[in-house]
Amino acid sequence: MKQTRVLHVSDTHLGYRQYCSDIRRNDFFDNFEQTIEIAVDRDVDAVVHTGDLFHGSNPSIQNIDRCAEILGQLDRAGIPMYGIVGNHERKNDTQLLDLVGRMGDVRRLKKEPTLVGNIALYGIDAIPERRWEGASFELAEPPAEATTTVLCLHQSLAPPLDEEHAKHDLEDVIDRVGIELDGIALGDIHRPKSDLIGDTEVWYAGSTARTQKNQTQAGTVQLLKVKDGDLSRKQIGLDTRSFCPITVEFGSDDGAGHLRDRLRQESLQDAVAALELTGERGAVTANDAVTAAREEGAAVVTVSDERGRVDLDSGSLDVREVASHDDAVEERLNDEEFPSVVHEADSRIRTDDDLPTRTDPAADEFESDLREAMASEFDDEEAATVEVDE
Repeated sequence: MKQTRVLHVSDTHLGYRQYCSDIRRNDFFDNFEQTIEIAVDRDVDAVVHTGDLFHGSNPSIQNIDRCAEILGQLDRAGIPMYGIVGNHERKNDTQLLDLVGRMGDVRRLKKEPTLVGNIALYGIDAIPERRWEGASFELAEPPAEATTTVLCLHQSLAPPLDEEHAKHDLEDVIDRVGIELDGIALGDIHRPKSDLIGDTEVWYAGSTARTQKNQTQAGTVQLLKVKDGDLSRKQIGLDTRSFCPITVEFGSDDGAGHLRDRLRQESLQDAVAALELTGERGAVTANDAVTAAREEGAAVVTVSDERGRVDLDSGSLDVREVASHDDAVEERLNDEEFPSVVHEADSRIRTDDDLPTRTDPAADEFESDLREAMASEFDDEEAATVEVDE
């Protein structure tokens, strides 16, 4: 029987200006392009993307255009791409994946099977936590010619995660789908991780680029192979920009020379330098650290200045690391199913320097769009609750 090969990609976060850097934005696109080149070079039967193709729900025209340009390589090679919607890109109306699909051979996976060779692929878009209990997971039966079933999800599940870092129980999913699954391909967690639950293999592909300073493994995709009903998987690493987390500890007498000596211990040429300044606060500023790292060749520099901070006992606190306040706001908004106009207003408020600084004129900028969105939402709710006699 012919072997079926599928490249599993996830969490590409296209358009993400990590550390407010256009260099990092381009890195995320370059890493995605590498995955497509791998798919073409290995002549796979399909590419599967398990969510967060884009970093936000309202990417710019330029970001959509570059994504479509990269995916054009798949079209020319006759390789389809299938995917699901992640929490970062989820919208109430037309999903971005559907929009991209109009430009090429990109299709959303559903609870009905999509046959690729001898693999029946299924997909369920990212489910908000508050809707988990009432969500439907039941999948249609696979076609007779399928030897292997694979479900694609975008959730944090235990296993493969430990219970402390997961939001839901994987066995709950397996119990609710209604069919036997050979594999569950996951997105949302940005590091590769896998487990075996009974006869079902479960794995995270990992992200194609590093999204956090403490992410030790970045730039991975998974090559799935199915022959005679046997599913195997090979992890492939991408050629990504090097990432250098550096701690510089200052004593009371340490200055710029101490900083430069520490930086010269690392290879910073064209790297992302993630600096953490600790110890005694002195004459060296965070801006001085940025300048010094750039002079040592770093392409992108981010600095966390922890000097002079009071240590707190955080053992009883639920602490989550975020790259910035903007990321924290965006992550929370993506967890809510707001209309796209809300995301657009939020983005303008935080980034548009031409927005009026006084409250009333600024509010006038958004009033008509927000009122229109509210009317549409209430009309939709009303329509959904009206009973029609037949």
